Amino acid sequence: MAQSTLSAPHAWIDDVCSRFSAATGWPLSFEPSGTKCPDANAAGNECCWSTDVHDKDRRIGRLVLNLPADAQRDRSYQAAQGLAELIAELIGRLAGSRRQLESRTQQFSTLVDVGRSLPRKQNLHGALQQLLAATVKLTGFRSVGFFLLDPTTRQLKLRAEHHVDPWQIPLVERRLQQSPPDLEAFDRGLVVWRAQPGSEESKWLPVGASTGVCLAVQSDVGPLGTLWAFDRRERTPSTRESHVLESIAGQIASVLERAVLMRESAVQHRMRRDLAVASESQRGELIRGLPSDSRLDIAGICTSRHELGG
Repeated sequence: MAQSTLSAPHAWIDDVCSRFSAATGWPLSFEPSGTKCPDANAAGNECCWSTDVHDKDRRIGRLVLNLPADAQRDRSYQAAQGLAELIAELIGRLAGSRRQLESRTQQFSTLVDVGRSLPRKQNLHGALQQLLAATVKLTGFRSVGFFLLDPTTRQLKLRAEHHVDPWQIPLVERRLQQSPPDLEAFDRGLVVWRAQPGSEESKWLPVGASTGVCLAVQSDVGPLGTLWAFDRRERTPSTRESHVLESIAGQIASVLERAVLMRESAVQHRMRRDLAVASESQRGELIRGLPSDSRLDIAGICTSRHELGG
């Protein structure tokens, strides 16, 4: 098959086929999925063997072995077929590895882009929405939600969601001590929660959801909340999906910590400003009207102590 008829992702397979053909004298070609296959009984069809090629998850095409131009090579058919089968297996493995690498590269790039594009100001809700949207994009879960923990009341409250209406998520305000999945997530890190008809587990998942994954969001100072991912199917998150969820949880923790630091910085700035104003307003009034006494010479001076005068 000519190079121009191959899509770019399969050009390397065409090169492998060309090298095989040059080394063995048996024409080997690759037909990507979607290519119309010639009629096996058509006149002039020289195909003597073919096999489908898969990249683990899907069929990407097929390899076709044609009769050689030199009829004397027909005696080496068994060897050529065996070698072609080995080539097909290797191409399938390489295609699967390449697809997996491209997928992970895209996921990593998406996470980096999300991290760079997160609002640097106090737009906490916007930052959470971006991270939840990335969660749905990078995993097979249908919807997600984030519950923020109030350390004073020990209560979890839904603060952001994606691909699901808030009213569909049960118990949007829940006490931590009365929420087994959230407690277990803080203890173990990641918990898979499955709904069973009429079971206690069902009340923690949206209507229609069969699986919920609860992941703790924590910082160095303690727990911050929980990240929930929901799906209509009964399934267990893959290792890749678990890593994505952990990465998103880490970024959520960073966003929350940054928001707290910015808020504390604003409060400290206001306090310094108020103290400076108070110091300036009092500096000229602290020492005045010194008492007169013929037996003593009295004098005074005001020295500033940081923001305070006195």
